[in-house]
Amino acid sequence: MNGLDFDHRVLRPWSRMPSFYMSVTDSEHDVPLREGPEIHNALEVWKHKFPLTEDERAEFRVKLQALPAILAQGKKNLTEEGKDL
Repeated sequence: MNGLDFDHRVLRPWSRMPSFYMSVTDSEHDVPLREGPEIHNALEVWKHKFPLTEDERAEFRVKLQALPAILAQGKKNLTEEGKDL
C-alpha cells in the first residue's frame, strides 16, 4: 500500500509520463511484465492473427474507438514536468 500511495501522491504518472497513455503495442515486450505504470487492457496487435474472427474484430474495434478519448485525456492531464526525483 505504501508503494501505491507513493505512486499517487509523488510520481503521479498520469500527469508526468506520456508513456502512461500508450494503449497500442505492435510488438511483444522484452520482459514478461511491463515496467512502469500503464493503462491496462491495451490493444496488443502482435497477439492477433489476421484476418480476425468476428468476436476478435468487435474487441479490436472497441479498443480502437477508445483511443481518441484516451489521447484527449492525456492532453488534459499531462500538466507537470517529468523529471528525475
